Amino acid sequence: MTRTKVFAWFLMLFLFIQLSACSYFEKFNYYNIYLSFNDLNGLKVGSLIYNKDKVVGQVLEIDKGDEGGYIAKLSIKDDFLIPRNSEVRVVSDIDITTAHIAINMSHSKKNYSEDDTIISHGSALLNNNIQLEEVKLSEDSLPDGIKALMQ
Repeated sequence: MTRTKVFAWFLMLFLFIQLSACSYFEKFNYYNIYLSFNDLNGLKVGSLIYNKDKVVGQVLEIDKGDEGGYIAKLSIKDDFLIPRNSEVRVVSDIDITTAHIAINMSHSKKNYSEDDTIISHGSALLNNNIQLEEVKLSEDSLPDGIKALMQ
């Protein structure tokens, strides 16, 4: 093989590796919608949006709403359509430091489209996908070390 052919093969191999590493073959298009909700509960820019176990988008921006609450700009994969009247919630982990958005699909034949606003159906606290209820402890049931910290 000549040096030119060897160089050409290395160049093609290098370009193939670079294109693969950049996810060149996995491009998605997105559309933006807005979500109006009351409490952040750990939601932040970059939080993921799920339908069941599938990631369908992410949070691009979060702004304070005019009448209280928040408005989040969501970027949704364009091959994922959200039917109108779907249940959309901010779901927080138990420590309320991280959160995601969960979408439960309705059976409506009409879908939300670019720049539509969805009103959130509240929020939920999750731990390993189990909804938690508030637990009230009496001071007597706490360990002595915790009682001392409370004083």
